Amino acid sequence: MRKIYLALIFFFFFKSARYLWDTNGLPIRQGVHIEWQRTVCPGDPGSMFFVWSDTRYGSRNVFAQKVVSLLGPYCGVRG
Repeated sequence: MRKIYLALIFFFFFKSARYLWDTNGLPIRQGVHIEWQRTVCPGDPGSMFFVWSDTRYGSRNVFAQKVVSLLGPYCGVRG
């Protein structure tokens, strides 16, 4: 029974995984500035936070972007 349960979980996980992300992926950050201190933190089920530090405005700043698996970037392009 346990093997059937695990097989069903894997089947539904892999069957639905193609709908979670765009075919080409989701860009988290784009730019020519230098990026430092990248990390990913878990959020609510199905979401995560990408946090990084970069110099896009001249001085070093910390930025974060919440990504929800079904919606993509949660807060929009500018965070």
